[in-house]
Amino acid sequence: MNKGDLNEREIAPKIRFETKLIDLYVASISFERNGLYLNKVLYNAGGISSYSRVHFKNGLIELQDIKPPYVLSKKVNNDTLRISKNDVNYYLLVTQEIEYSRR
Repeated sequence: MNKGDLNEREIAPKIRFETKLIDLYVASISFERNGLYLNKVLYNAGGISSYSRVHFKNGLIELQDIKPPYVLSKKVNNDTLRISKNDVNYYLLVTQEIEYSRR
């Protein structure tokens, strides 16, 4: 990763335990160059990738398997990123993905 990419990621909106995300309508998602792009905007989501495990009913699926559009939301000081699509909720544990990426 070059210095410009690192700087761009540092100033990007963060998805972390301590931050909140208010009902973000996601029309497009991509995972270019180890980054998370929602609606063509880079997010500093350290560890969230296309392979991130998302809890769904009694099992797990990968984030890449949930096709937009959907709504993302997350409360402040909460570990759960909620994905709502067609009256179904999916849950991604943010801290777990960050820790997994550090291994």
